Amino acid sequence: MTHVGTYNPVLVALSLLIATLASYTALDLAGRIRASGGRVKRAWLATAAVAMGGGMWAMHFIAMLALTLPDVKVTYEIGPTILSFLLPIVVTGLSIHLLSRTDAGPVPLVLSGILMGLGMAAMHYTGMAAMEMGVDISYERFWVAVSILIAVGASTTALWLAFRNVGFVQKLLAAPVMGVASAGLHYSAMQGAIFTTQGPVRPDDGHISLSPMVLALAVSVTTLLILFLALISAMFDRRFAQLAKREAMTLRESEERFRNLYNKTPLPLHSLNSQGVIEYVSDAWLELLGYRRAEVEGRPITDFMTADAIKKRETVWSNLFRTGEAKDIEYRLVTKDGRILDVLMSGRVQRDEDGQFSHVFGGVIDVTARNQASEALRASEERLRLALHAGRMFAWEHDLATDFITRSQHSMDLLGIGSGPLSDFLERVHPEDQPLRQRFLHQIYQKGSETAEFRYILPDGKVLWLGSRAEKASPTRVVGVTFDITDRKMAEEEVWRVANHDVLTSLPNRALFQERLAQALADAQQSGTSVSLLLIDLDDFKDVNDTLGHDAGDALLREMALRLAVLAGEHDTVARIGGDEFAVVLVQPRTLEGATAFAETVTARLRQPFAYAGRTVISRASVGVARYPDHDRTPVELMKDADIALYQAKADGRNRVVTYSPSLRTMIEQRVSLGKELRQAILLGQIVPFYQPKVCLASGRVIGLEALARWQHPSRGLLTPGGYFGASFDDPEIAADIGEQLMSAVAADMRQWLDKGLRVGRVAVNLSSAEFGQPRLADRISDVLDRHRIPPENFEVEVTETVLLGRSSDVVAATLRQLHERGILVALDDFGTGYASLTHLKQFPVGHVKIDRSFIVNLEQDAGDEAIVAAIIALGRNLGMRITAEGVETEGQAKRLLALGCDNAQGFLFAEPVPGYRAAELLPLREIHPAL
Repeated sequence: MTHVGTYNPVLVALSLLIATLASYTALDLAGRIRASGGRVKRAWLATAAVAMGGGMWAMHFIAMLALTLPDVKVTYEIGPTILSFLLPIVVTGLSIHLLSRTDAGPVPLVLSGILMGLGMAAMHYTGMAAMEMGVDISYERFWVAVSILIAVGASTTALWLAFRNVGFVQKLLAAPVMGVASAGLHYSAMQGAIFTTQGPVRPDDGHISLSPMVLALAVSVTTLLILFLALISAMFDRRFAQLAKREAMTLRESEERFRNLYNKTPLPLHSLNSQGVIEYVSDAWLELLGYRRAEVEGRPITDFMTADAIKKRETVWSNLFRTGEAKDIEYRLVTKDGRILDVLMSGRVQRDEDGQFSHVFGGVIDVTARNQASEALRASEERLRLALHAGRMFAWEHDLATDFITRSQHSMDLLGIGSGPLSDFLERVHPEDQPLRQRFLHQIYQKGSETAEFRYILPDGKVLWLGSRAEKASPTRVVGVTFDITDRKMAEEEVWRVANHDVLTSLPNRALFQERLAQALADAQQSGTSVSLLLIDLDDFKDVNDTLGHDAGDALLREMALRLAVLAGEHDTVARIGGDEFAVVLVQPRTLEGATAFAETVTARLRQPFAYAGRTVISRASVGVARYPDHDRTPVELMKDADIALYQAKADGRNRVVTYSPSLRTMIEQRVSLGKELRQAILLGQIVPFYQPKVCLASGRVIGLEALARWQHPSRGLLTPGGYFGASFDDPEIAADIGEQLMSAVAADMRQWLDKGLRVGRVAVNLSSAEFGQPRLADRISDVLDRHRIPPENFEVEVTETVLLGRSSDVVAATLRQLHERGILVALDDFGTGYASLTHLKQFPVGHVKIDRSFIVNLEQDAGDEAIVAAIIALGRNLGMRITAEGVETEGQAKRLLALGCDNAQGFLFAEPVPGYRAAELLPLREIHPAL
């Protein structure tokens, strides 16, 4: 038979009240557990477990007492009943303990709720199993599941309300929820309980059982205990409220003092939780990184670290929790404006009374400037090391007390020795430089610093040049640096050699020669000896360059240098002082005659043939000799003496030796004076053309004029080249200036004559050999004629045979061809007096031959002269050239020339040279002498 029970509503209400009161009491006590530690914590935990577990048990059995089953006598087996009492206490204690040790996160809350709900279910069904009655109890599975879900869900919710933020409101909400969990479990489970009678009620079988009255008494005691605990909790609430208020005030004051002290400290401090999140930082920390407090607190410390610092933090963080302390760990932090700071970070783990993690308290020290300084120092030291290595130098320190020298590492590579006694170094200083090295040390001791350069012999015998700079750092200490200056010395030696030696011949150049000459004269003056000076000029050097090329010329110069060096003595100096000029300083005691004899030997040696590229080259030389003290005593004057002698040697025909004499200086000085005076005359326009007519011997008529240079000297009157200044035409500059001034004046006169309608024939101008050295001579003559509008057929140039045979014969030939091609007649002046071959008349564009006056003077008396003149006239006629005889002064000479077939004549018989304004009287081409 199935029994259906009824409930006493008063007891049901009482059961709910007991469950709610017990839940409030237990949860209130649980809140204190999280704020306590040690024994107090364990006491509160036990009390809360008893209150919660006992309340659940009391609620269950009050509800069972409220159940009435008709005709069914109920007793309770004592063992299971006691077990049902202990089960909720233990399970509740475990749940509260679990939540009190960790943060009330979702996972711990759910686990604790499941544990507490299952504990309630276990208590309920254990208590039901303790019932002894004449019925069998079975359960509907659905209601069993519902009862367990209600217990677990309500327990989890109650715990979430109680432990997420334990406060009065939460406790008020959590207590009925937990009561609902207990009551809901019980009544839903009882809803699914089925009581079925299987037979008559069995009498007592001797087991110890609890009668309902005894159970009611136990429940009452438990209820009273819960009420007592509730009262105690309320009392403690008031007490704790007062204490909490005082403690809160004290804590706030303490925290305020702490924060003030924390913020006022100059050290950047921080507090972190176990996840490394910043809880609090000092003002100095904020100032260091440039943030506001709201931008920092609550953020992970890694937000302010560089990537490499974050990687490093993982290891340091784990070591920090293991050891509890970290000191001076270097990190890199990033400021708000992006700067990177190097900091030393220290920290200590703070734990609670149970040894659990509380937070990390630490600070940082900015070492950026220190690190930068260290890095700069390391970089500087590295640069110094590299500089010492690259500069082949080493630093050293000399202990004067022990004579020990400490050297930097590179000294081993450079010198083959490291630190050691001074003697180790001194014994390898070059013997010639030992006094210099000793003086170097002495000067350091005396003046405090010194610099020296000396040679050092390496173990392998190689010699280095070393430079040392040292200063006295203290009475017993000298510091310095030594460097390898071998390359510099070699470079200086090479620079000196290049600066003082001729590149082609390797002989001393002019600068070194002058230095050697000055030193030789100084030594001779001191010792009372003599010095001879030879200036040597190669006569045919330009011809070698022009015919064989400059390579041959260079080879000739090297050969001449070699021959001179062989002839000179060990203490003599042979130098190349110009293009093809050499000089020899003889310092051995010699007489003037001995020096001249040596010069003759030089010319003879230089005349010996020289083979080059399969051809034989013969060179000749002119030598000028001067001697100290016979001629002069200073280098400059002695050089002038030798140069004057050399000039005279070349003027006398070259390939000879001339010894200086005072008369030569007088002559040269006169020539120099004349040159200066003549240059002044050119500037003043005193060089003017005079004109002498050329006359046709057959008709007696003027056929042209020859322009002759005259110097209208302000004091000496009219001067001719032959009588006074003809030698100046050897000077290229003077010859060019005279030629240019004369050409312009002649062209201007011709322009005046042509403008007057006068017929001028051909006007001839003489060109010296020096003028052919001018660039573009033919073009310059053409430019002058074009500027004055002079037709080429009215112009003629005259050259002598020496011009054709000079060194510039190729240039002369080219210039004459250019003039001939432009219609300007070329005349060969003074024909017969030079050394020209008759083939030159064919090689050069000569259209007019002028017989030299030396053959005309004795024409009537000397048959030889007549034969020569006749031959010249016949040669000229056969070559189609005009023939003019110069220097005709008598009618007999004129008649004889006419009889020999000469075309024209020029001389005093017809007219003396006249200035331009008088030359117009001879024009138009009129007859100035009757036909012969």
